[in-house]
Amino acid sequence: MLFTTPTELVALLLMLIVGLCFGLAIAPGGGKWRRLYERERDEHASYRRSTDTRLRETEAAMTLRDRRVAELEAADARSAAIRDAAARDAAAQEAAARATPPVAAPPADSATLDPRPRPA
Repeated sequence: MLFTTPTELVALLLMLIVGLCFGLAIAPGGGKWRRLYERERDEHASYRRSTDTRLRETEAAMTLRDRRVAELEAADARSAAIRDAAARDAAAQEAAARATPPVAAPPADSATLDPRPRPA
């Protein structure tokens, strides 16, 4: 088995510490990750702004659409009321026409049709 004595474990631990120090010494300081993070943060902020703008525009369009639909429904209700009133008036006139007896026409003879006086 590897590293069974205390001396070997201390040497392993010392090599680990030396490796970490060497790795940190040659690392660029994390600037790459910071730049990536900042770019991602800026892209996300830009996305949120554009999405919020589109959402507001969509809501405004929906409000206008809903207002127009309400206007059209009100106009349709008014025209339906006018049609119903006209149908009721026509039905009432037809019922009144059926209820009154027909007027008798005067006899149609040639004397009554010609308004000129006849020579005697």
